[in-house]
Amino acid sequence: MKFVEQSYSHFTNLPIENQAIASEFVLKYGQEEDSVIRWQILSEEEQITECPMERERTSMTEVEAIRERIPWDPDPSKVDYNRVLLDHFFPSLSGKAKVLDDFLRRQSKNPRVGNPWKVRVERDNIRFHREDTDDPDELVSMLLYSNVCYHFFLPNLISLHKRSSCVSH
Repeated sequence: MKFVEQSYSHFTNLPIENQAIASEFVLKYGQEEDSVIRWQILSEEEQITECPMERERTSMTEVEAIRERIPWDPDPSKVDYNRVLLDHFFPSLSGKAKVLDDFLRRQSKNPRVGNPWKVRVERDNIRFHREDTDDPDELVSMLLYSNVCYHFFLPNLISLHKRSSCVSH
């Protein structure tokens, strides 16, 4: 974590004029020389017009794009689709509850703007990482599930309700 903090500190300690014209942010995350991520900072006139992930996917065959055969059964008790979602689409959730707790409790690096969450999480003792449970990241998983449900299922339910209320009985 110290390398990440040093990267942020180095950038945020630059004069504001230099930050405004910077074309790159180097995030060091480990001791090794190549443990860096180089983020390109776009100017006001530049914009992203092509998604590199889309370009990569179009060069794949259908089999390469869909590497896992996800089991299907209309009975959800036979297949744990929550587990499938996490294992195949969000494999990096392990340990993220602790990262979220640390992030919400961090001191702001910007002297002009404090961390608005710090006071709230400390006052209400909000913790996402639950060390004493079978899955310490369970709350983060639940947030993900509820977000997926909200975005994918709720609009369909509302649409279905609207259509059914238009039908005369």
